[in-house]
Amino acid sequence: GNGASGFALMNAVTECCAARSGTLVGHVDALEVALADAFRDHRHKVEEILEEHMEMLENSQIAHEQELAKLRAENVMLRDRLSLSPASAQLPQACMYEAAAATAA
Repeated sequence: GNGASGFALMNAVTECCAARSGTLVGHVDALEVALADAFRDHRHKVEEILEEHMEMLENSQIAHEQELAKLRAENVMLRDRLSLSPASAQLPQACMYEAAAATAA
C-alpha cells in the first residue's frame, strides 16, 4: 500500500538525483518527476476503488428494486386472496402526502 509506493518514491528520487548533477535544480527536477509518478499511481488506485464502489452501489440498488417489486407483487396477490380492494389500503407515502397537504392548507 502506502509503504510500497513511498519506498518506490524514495528510490526514484535517489536514482534520479544520482543520475543528475548534484545541483539544486537537478534535485528539484528529480523530485518533481517522482512526485508526478506517485500522484499518477495514487489517482489510478483511487479511481479503481471508486469504480468498484459505484458498481457495488448499482448492484445493491438493483437488488433492492427487485426485492421491492417482489414484495409489491406478493402484497397484490395476498390482497386479491383476501378479497381486499387495492383502494382500501393506502400506501404510507400517500398517507404522509395527504397529511402534509392538510397541515399546509
